[in-house]
Amino acid sequence: MRLPWARRYFTTCFMLSLPMVLAVASFAHAQQTLETKPVEASLFKNGLGFIVREAEVPAAGEYVISDLPVPVHGTFWILSESKSTVLEEAVAFSSPRTETTEALTLLELLRANVGKAVEVRTESDGWTAGTLVATPEVQPTLPPTGSHAANQGRPYDYWGSPRAYRPPSAEEAMRAGPADFVLLRTEQGMLALPPGEIKGVRCPGAELDVRLPQQRPGAALRLKVSGQRGRLRIAYLAWGMTWAPSYQVDISDPKRAVLRCKAAVMNDIEDLDGATVNFITGYPNLAFAEVADPLALRGDVSDFFQSLVALGSRRRDGRTPVVAQQMIASNIAIAESAPVRPMMPSEGEVREDLFLYPRADVSLRRGERAYYPLFTKDAPYDSVYVWDIEDSLDESSRWRHAWWYERSDRRLAQEEIWHSLRLTNTAGLPWTTAPAMTVQEGRVLGQDVLFYTSPGAKTLLKITRAVDVQAEQGETEVERDRDARTTYQGRRFDLVTIKGELRVFNHKNKRITLLIKKTLSGEVLKTAPEPEIERTTRGVWRVNPEQVLTWELPVPAGGKQYVTYQYKVYAAR
Repeated sequence: MRLPWARRYFTTCFMLSLPMVLAVASFAHAQQTLETKPVEASLFKNGLGFIVREAEVPAAGEYVISDLPVPVHGTFWILSESKSTVLEEAVAFSSPRTETTEALTLLELLRANVGKAVEVRTESDGWTAGTLVATPEVQPTLPPTGSHAANQGRPYDYWGSPRAYRPPSAEEAMRAGPADFVLLRTEQGMLALPPGEIKGVRCPGAELDVRLPQQRPGAALRLKVSGQRGRLRIAYLAWGMTWAPSYQVDISDPKRAVLRCKAAVMNDIEDLDGATVNFITGYPNLAFAEVADPLALRGDVSDFFQSLVALGSRRRDGRTPVVAQQMIASNIAIAESAPVRPMMPSEGEVREDLFLYPRADVSLRRGERAYYPLFTKDAPYDSVYVWDIEDSLDESSRWRHAWWYERSDRRLAQEEIWHSLRLTNTAGLPWTTAPAMTVQEGRVLGQDVLFYTSPGAKTLLKITRAVDVQAEQGETEVERDRDARTTYQGRRFDLVTIKGELRVFNHKNKRITLLIKKTLSGEVLKTAPEPEIERTTRGVWRVNPEQVLTWELPVPAGGKQYVTYQYKVYAAR
């Protein structure tokens, strides 16, 4: 009697659940994988890359974009190239990805060959044949939570693989530890071996697999698009793609140097196939470069706000990280006096302090490194011998040659004369700061840093110490007026008149050009010969003004050059 009732019950349940099953199946079928391709990558020198990807949307519907990157907070944008294609929403969700890596350890090699007939060697039994059934799972390294990372003064595992879920606690991971043996099915039965006892593995009659597929935490993006067929552009700033410039300066010609520039590209996030790569010089203003965008699924709400707090010890604009977080969370309006610096300048165009070196048709896989010549330009130059002399007083207006300096690590440095190149940038494009190697007729002379140089400007590049040019300096006290000044804090200063002398001896068999730069605190009274005087604003709060005296003098072969100066300065008692 109960059978018809049960049949009717299950029939009713099936009919009620059928629309839900069909709806889920239809929903799953409606979601299509949307292929995206990087078409442009603008690389900064600080490890950041601004990536632009394109995707063709065939019609309205729902699509999935796999392998979501880890964009910088506020830089992830999905834009349509036409008004007929409208993005309604984008939802990030957990989607582990599979990566194939090289097996670098014996345990990884065993894992890569599970299911194969192998022979393993142990010290006690020698070689044992069997089918490899299972190996221990590698215990993952848990990334610290946001609060733990904040205590360390850095963002949480930001440069690692993106995680699309909150990891278990360390206690949970310890309770669910992995197996610690290798299972081998032999003719005698199942054999369990500790991994530490296995000293070798081989595969008779076949090759061992050396590539190991591994599951990595990841995220994907579900898009809902309305309208018609069109193209979407996905742009974001992310860590993991950068460029490192360097120069070679060839001075085989006595008047014009040949300046060669190259770019070494490091790609750890995207496969590039025929993309345009822009090498950016300058100092970008990226206030949230260390904060992951919420769509990256890098943690919960607490992690996100904690990463805002952990931006750094103090921002350049004087606002503490907590204040910066409160400004964003509380929608505080503050008038900005400085102009907004544009992120992406146009090709070949200088905007503010950024410049772009473009290169088309770049193909570079993730994990690869590349070498690209950028330009070769002529640069007029002359050789100068540079002597930089530090101030005799420190920031507290105390003499550097006092006894406490002589007994510390801050004692006066040995006099150094550097043979340098004074290069003129006539290329019409800026030179970015990078290592520069000086060569002559195929032989290396030295390496130093070539600093940022605007078109039309000059810069100094050190080559090597000039051992054949010797320098001496000395200062003597001429007059002292004790307690000439007392500050409101009660510090007393003597007004001291100082006479200084600089001597340079050229032991070379050719005439040289000597460039002396002397930093001096106080008031200059007289000099011989006359220098160029540049008054600086550094330390304007001190009792003594600061200036830089520059002499450019010829020194004949085997000759010498003397410079004298006199000044008065307030010296702390």
